[in-house]
Amino acid sequence: MHPRIRASAPYILLPAIVLVGFGQMLRMPGSLLVDSKRATIDYAGKNPERYPGNDLTSVFLPRFVLISEHFKTFGRIPLWDASGFGGRPMVGNPQAGLFYPPIWIALVSANPAALGWLTIGHLIGAGLGTYALSRTLRLSKLGSVVAGVVFELSPYLLGHVFEGHYPHVWSACWYPWAFWSMLNALRGHRLGILLCPLILAMAFLSGHPQEWYYLVLALSLWWLCKVIHDSHEAGAFRSVCSLMLWGVLLFMSLSFVAVELFPQRHAMAWTLRTGVIPLRFINRYQVRPENLLQLLSPIALGSPHDYFGHDNYWENLLSIGLAPLILAAVGFFRFPDRRLARAWGGLVLIAVIFAAGRRLGLFSLAYLVLPGMDRFRVPSRSLFLFALGASILAGMGVDVFLKGGLSNEEGNRIRRLAIVGFLSGGVFVFGVSRLPLPVLPDGQTADIRGVVLVPGQGPAKDMTPGSFRLIQGTRKIAADPVFLGVLPSLAVAFVFGGGRTSRHIVMAYLLASIGVIELVLSTQGMLALTSPGDLSHPDLSRVRSGPNSEPLRVAAVDSCYPDLAASLARVEKTNVNDGFQLQVAADLYERLYPFLESSESLNILERPMDQAARIYRTKLARKILDLMGIDAFITNRVVPWDDLSLMEATHPESRSFQVWRNLSALPKAYVVPRALIRAADERHTLLWLATVDPRATVVLDEKIPGAVGGQAFTPATWLKNEGENIFICIETSAPGYLVVANTWMPGWSATVNG
Repeated sequence: MHPRIRASAPYILLPAIVLVGFGQMLRMPGSLLVDSKRATIDYAGKNPERYPGNDLTSVFLPRFVLISEHFKTFGRIPLWDASGFGGRPMVGNPQAGLFYPPIWIALVSANPAALGWLTIGHLIGAGLGTYALSRTLRLSKLGSVVAGVVFELSPYLLGHVFEGHYPHVWSACWYPWAFWSMLNALRGHRLGILLCPLILAMAFLSGHPQEWYYLVLALSLWWLCKVIHDSHEAGAFRSVCSLMLWGVLLFMSLSFVAVELFPQRHAMAWTLRTGVIPLRFINRYQVRPENLLQLLSPIALGSPHDYFGHDNYWENLLSIGLAPLILAAVGFFRFPDRRLARAWGGLVLIAVIFAAGRRLGLFSLAYLVLPGMDRFRVPSRSLFLFALGASILAGMGVDVFLKGGLSNEEGNRIRRLAIVGFLSGGVFVFGVSRLPLPVLPDGQTADIRGVVLVPGQGPAKDMTPGSFRLIQGTRKIAADPVFLGVLPSLAVAFVFGGGRTSRHIVMAYLLASIGVIELVLSTQGMLALTSPGDLSHPDLSRVRSGPNSEPLRVAAVDSCYPDLAASLARVEKTNVNDGFQLQVAADLYERLYPFLESSESLNILERPMDQAARIYRTKLARKILDLMGIDAFITNRVVPWDDLSLMEATHPESRSFQVWRNLSALPKAYVVPRALIRAADERHTLLWLATVDPRATVVLDEKIPGAVGGQAFTPATWLKNEGENIFICIETSAPGYLVVANTWMPGWSATVNG
């Protein structure tokens, strides 16, 4: 091969392999990476089987539509988001990612498919970063390419991609670059010192701080271990200087993200108190023993829509592929630089132990010792570090064979062990998979297709959930075409490529090729695309209550009218799927939650006092509908209010639901004559809300000095809405209180007549 071609080959191969894995996107470039036909399963939620879609369509894409529309119209990012409990700040939302430079490219295009392509670009960048990191560790070009492919097509990363966790993946894609810059900074290289703070800042600004937090923990631990190891030769003074250098790099990184940190810090006092999660409540999204089956096949416990493990598919996916696993094991045990192999093996082990959550104790220790850990509820996100460490070990495994580090005797020993392992594994998988299917309590025979096992509920008589998962998991593995192709290919590679030293290079290329092909096929098997046109939803223009341009505001069951439909139609949906909300509004709005659950009818209690309490709550919820200016209530269940006007509508998938128009909703801006000071006891405030006419009185926290009333109830004319800037026209003949139906927090101000 020509030297120039050989030098540029890795930079061509790594992007090309990602594009081959996402080949369907090349054929349909305007599609979204989402399965709009099959619902995913998440046992951690109230309803395990969710409506079709993923977090892209329910969380991130609705926000992207709002931001891109505002950017396209006004040429700047919005500071306020009017959806969600009557409004909340856009700046200060940790998942908004407003100041992440790569997202600006997608904002300019305003194309929803741009988020998917941006994610593919991040995966390519992750592969190139892993290649650069591997070369810094002095791995060969082939070993570095394999390491890059194993990370960029890691099943754990791709599981999050296809669940729509784009900010999580974007942040994780900076991991190899962060390790690369940290190692260069440790060696005193100026480029590493300069780039390390910038790379850490990019990992933070991507829109999900948990991945950044875990990355900083891993880098700090690595730096500390390196300083301690070198302290005998370097001396105390140089060791202290090295620790101070890392502190400076972290401080510089935090200074780069101050534009994001300071708004978050100020908003924290107003956001949900549930931001701090007690340790006893962190019992989900943890790696469990049955996840070890996924080391053989990523679909051992099912795919996202027929998953029968704990929690869900994408959070606990303990997999790097079978061939990369073999390479990683060889790299850990046989790589010549034992200290380097142990370091990356230690990272893998610590990441898995941490991902086990409270079960193995490391996460609990970190929770008690480290500040900020009480805000993260997903221990298994450390598997991003597991994926990176395993990819480096896989590259080391390639080099074990490629560089002739094995004698003939060692090569024969590895070949014999591998063949025995393949035969034993194959006999175990196919033997267990042939066991009789378990019998369910109702007498029906369980089938491998779509079996749903609710944790804590045994699926069959005289059978534990673990035994059930083992049988079902081995059946899944035995039916996986990728596994059926990879296992014999690996056996053939070890039989004909192993043994004598002269064949070790052949072995390296064979194992590398099998690993790449396996990951590409797994990626294509996960891929599901949807045209944005398939996500259309009914037109609600007839619901508008007034002639002016005030926004349309609805409350809806998510399966009937999701957030994305509201964003595309520029409808303010009050109950959005986002944990970033203001507490003062949530305390009021939670009275509507019982009427927005995805069930067919209300639970009618039989006891008289329970009925009286339910009637009171129903009346109070009705008042809140009016007070928040909610124009329509969209549901697939019976509503308890008789004064709503029914408008028939049909779901695009032919599932009927109703749009109930609220004719008595208050305008989005109006004037009332009187004010009432809120009592310190919330129960009195709720009592007033149930009895006071909001068209005559507004409830305030404190008196406005010198304020007097007298103006009768007067609707205002809503002229226009420019994000955080609202323009209202009102003419009065007497003093009064102008009420705007947006949630208040510090930062709002008003100008009157200029």
